[in-house]
Amino acid sequence: MKKQLFCVLILTAVVVSCFSFTRRSLVEINTNTGCGSCKSANDWLDEWYPLHIDDICVLRYHTSGPDAADPFYITNQPQNNQRAGMYSLGFVPLMIINGARQDDWSLSGALAESEAGAYTPFELEVFPIDTGICRVRLTCEDGGYDDILNLCCVLNEDTAHYDAPNGQTMFYQTMRYMLPNPFGEEIHIEGDTIIELDFDFRELLTYCSRYENCWFTVFVQDFTSPDSVIIQCNKRATDDLLDYFHDIKTDRFRELVAPDDTTVFYFGVFNFGRNNDQYDVWFEEDVPDGWMVDIRSGGVLFDSTRIAVSSASLQDFELRMSPCGDVGYGDVYLHITAVDDPEARLETFHFKAYSGGDMLLISSSAATEDIPYYDDFFTDHSIEYGLWSMEEHGLLPDISDLAFEAIIWNDGINLYDSLMISDREGMIGFLEDGGKMLITSGSIGRDVGGDLDFYHNCLGVDYDGLEFGATGVMGTYPGSFFTGYSCALPGLPAEGFLIRAGAGSEGILRLSTGPTCGLQKTFTSGGKLIYLSFMFESISNEAERDDLWNRIVQFWGGFSIDERYLPKSNCIISASPNPFNSAVSIKIDIDEPSKGTIEAFDMSGRRIAELYHGMISAEGYTVRWQNPDLPTGLYFIRVNIAGRSEEVKTLLIK
Repeated sequence: MKKQLFCVLILTAVVVSCFSFTRRSLVEINTNTGCGSCKSANDWLDEWYPLHIDDICVLRYHTSGPDAADPFYITNQPQNNQRAGMYSLGFVPLMIINGARQDDWSLSGALAESEAGAYTPFELEVFPIDTGICRVRLTCEDGGYDDILNLCCVLNEDTAHYDAPNGQTMFYQTMRYMLPNPFGEEIHIEGDTIIELDFDFRELLTYCSRYENCWFTVFVQDFTSPDSVIIQCNKRATDDLLDYFHDIKTDRFRELVAPDDTTVFYFGVFNFGRNNDQYDVWFEEDVPDGWMVDIRSGGVLFDSTRIAVSSASLQDFELRMSPCGDVGYGDVYLHITAVDDPEARLETFHFKAYSGGDMLLISSSAATEDIPYYDDFFTDHSIEYGLWSMEEHGLLPDISDLAFEAIIWNDGINLYDSLMISDREGMIGFLEDGGKMLITSGSIGRDVGGDLDFYHNCLGVDYDGLEFGATGVMGTYPGSFFTGYSCALPGLPAEGFLIRAGAGSEGILRLSTGPTCGLQKTFTSGGKLIYLSFMFESISNEAERDDLWNRIVQFWGGFSIDERYLPKSNCIISASPNPFNSAVSIKIDIDEPSKGTIEAFDMSGRRIAELYHGMISAEGYTVRWQNPDLPTGLYFIRVNIAGRSEEVKTLLIK
């Protein structure tokens, strides 16, 4: 008996080794960019997938896009919907592992990993033979196999960026087009078989923003099985540029931070290439005196400009910015380029932190188009301000303990933009701490659960009706800062809604036809709130707009603009252009004339050239480093002057 069992095991091992291959797992996910739960599923997948890039294929479908601006929905609606519809009635987020629908997306990773090592009689090979053409070779080494299967070839785009309504900004492996259709090419596999098929995507490349960022993903599906099982899948980059392709993941680019607190930006450099690559990474900072900035990688201070990242690996960084008691704003610029890729471009990311100061402008998603107006308006009034766009930067952080003197919350034309509970609490906390706030809106106002709540809970007034087609406003209630004010409002939408406040309110402006359209409230702590039911820029006359603004500032008690802290730079050396190809200009700025030297060094610290030695005047000095006979790389230009040494990093690209 033991001898027979041993023979069976040997025979099984021989059979498996003769005509079987290791299967990859295919993970399909159905989401849309307006779904908050989808963001959680996508974020999980974006963290998990790069760690299993060698064993997993991913296809991401976007269905029921929230609006016409969603690039994932509008580029290929039919195929996205058809493919996702094979597994569900369309709910999101939905994860499918090897053809089987999973109701809990958070458990999908473990299942995909466990099935990735399963044996299959099929091998799939992928060959990009020309721009947009993918050749697929399927090999079956099971002489007894006889079945009808379906073979699909997908052009999917990696690292596509979109500021989605749910706060997500980057998407891996987005399905752009599937040939021949979402159900695949029907093929009959009988015995030992080799099948080659070419799939031509050349007329479909307009679906992609960058062809170099694309992959061909192929898979074989058995629709005759109960779960439409995926038997095998494989993928390959569209061209060899991906040997050195990297991507930077970051959670956000700007933050509001209280004095003496620290904000941390988390980001990472991911190497998508097939090689172990090197990258030059360096930082420039422009922060007020007293601010602390440091960069950490793996919890250790980052003290090198060059990193080595293994294939399909991620190196994490932390950028820490601390105001150390000061108000103002700080800027840090991250630069990265691939060392071994002659065609790599220099990438720059800008991180900004605001810490108190004069004014913060908050723009809701509906008001983004109004930002240029405020840029000009604040410039005309010599006001420095910070901007938080909820469309660009995500949900608003806690504003209750910020050191900004004033906040303008611009809601735009939006009749349905609700104020979240956290927003309302932050607003009340800011006002109760003595903050100044102006809310402008072309709608009936931001509400919490109903039309009455905003006014009743936040302003302590009663709602009293609507007014259509208003043409102007005028000052009201003698003795207020707005007595005698008047303006025209031709900029209001034809169907604009304006509020009417009850007798208990503190009205500051009145529609020319009667109802109140603005409110003021002074909190016991000194905080002052003004609410305008029209957009500030709806005032067509510039003099009237300036008049209203001056009255608002007078009501607030002004700004301490002269006392604000602005970033100061101690740099005395700069380089332009940077990166450079044939020549770079080095500019030196000093306060008094002095002798100095300007030298160039390579990455190893070896001096390459002395660019200048002599007197440098107080008016500054510029030297041109032209046509250096050096390879592409990072070089340091150093100035030594009056016992002080400073340097600037330059990137030479040949």
